[in-house]
Amino acid sequence: KALYASKLAADKKALLDNLQPQIVEYYSEAKRRITTLQFLEAIERNLVPLSLLSAIQDQIEEIKKENSMVLISEFNATIGKAVKDQPAPFIYERLGDRYRHYFIDEFQDTSQLQWENLIPLVDNTLSIAHPS
Repeated sequence: KALYASKLAADKKALLDNLQPQIVEYYSEAKRRITTLQFLEAIERNLVPLSLLSAIQDQIEEIKKENSMVLISEFNATIGKAVKDQPAPFIYERLGDRYRHYFIDEFQDTSQLQWENLIPLVDNTLSIAHPS
């Protein structure tokens, strides 16, 4: 792209043409440095919140360990892994009973993982003929 108007004197055009590679180099370097500066500023803005979140997470883990607790989100994932490849009879055996009906309170708040944990049981119930 031309750095000058077409009416510019020939000697000035030649000078700008000679300087164009250096101008492009300076521009590229400035752009790289500005991008690096913006990145570092973003890190600085988020460093304290991220450090705080990390400290909070450490405290939560310590409390869970001290009280032998598991968060429901972790519990659902653990159950999901346990029942994923198990046949429904095995799951019923572990539950100690068979159920014909399931009541899911607050279904709109049921996560996909929770629903997937119920699928083997619901599938088995629907596949068995039950007397009315």
